[in-house]
Amino acid sequence: MKRLIAALSFFTRIPFWRLTFLESRHYENMVPMWPFAGFFTGGIMAMVFCLASLCLPINVAVILALISRVLLTGGLHEDGFADFCDGFGGGSTGSPEKDRERTLRIMKDSFIGTYGVVGLILYYLLLSTVLSSISSMIPLWQMASGMIVVDVFSKYMSSMIVYFLPYARDVEDAKNKLVYNKGTKPYLAMLLSALTLNAPVLYFLFKWMKRRIGGYTGDCCGATFIIIELYNYLLLLILCGIIF
Repeated sequence: MKRLIAALSFFTRIPFWRLTFLESRHYENMVPMWPFAGFFTGGIMAMVFCLASLCLPINVAVILALISRVLLTGGLHEDGFADFCDGFGGGSTGSPEKDRERTLRIMKDSFIGTYGVVGLILYYLLLSTVLSSISSMIPLWQMASGMIVVDVFSKYMSSMIVYFLPYARDVEDAKNKLVYNKGTKPYLAMLLSALTLNAPVLYFLFKWMKRRIGGYTGDCCGATFIIIELYNYLLLLILCGIIF
């Protein structure tokens, strides 16, 4: 239970940590709880979408739903994605060792750069368009359910990173001074069985991270969530187009 509270505290701005005393070990071992936190963050997003769609156009309801998640999470995933874009977009020097150092340095910088801004703009333009398109094809309750499922599944897939990549920094250099533990073997088996169509994306994404910085960082986790989320919504849009 404390690991779940730690996950909810980490992924949202709501002070769940006040419910109980949490130690660093609870945060370090919360990876298996990431998907369960997705039920809450995805649920809030779905609820706002449903309420807004009752009196507003679908595209406006989608934007309000996205805003609600940013406010709820404090832009946690988006911040990681922006830093990832800046580091991997502007960190290339031609030398593997220098690339690694420069990329990690850029990603740790609190200021957003050109690649991060462009990445976020393109992400939200594409995501809002895709969500609006899907919403016009399926019933409201299915779209709301889809928002929850995709949030849960994307957190589920992003947790794969700790099983396949080492942490790229020293613990002392981590932004939040936190390095995640891998969890249990049964959970790993469940993860492997759930790869499905996400396997190619995860493979190339993790391979790129391994080659560029030798592992992962917290920003890489956020970027993985964003990329997998968008990818699965695109798959859902294609599926809806085939069926309907």
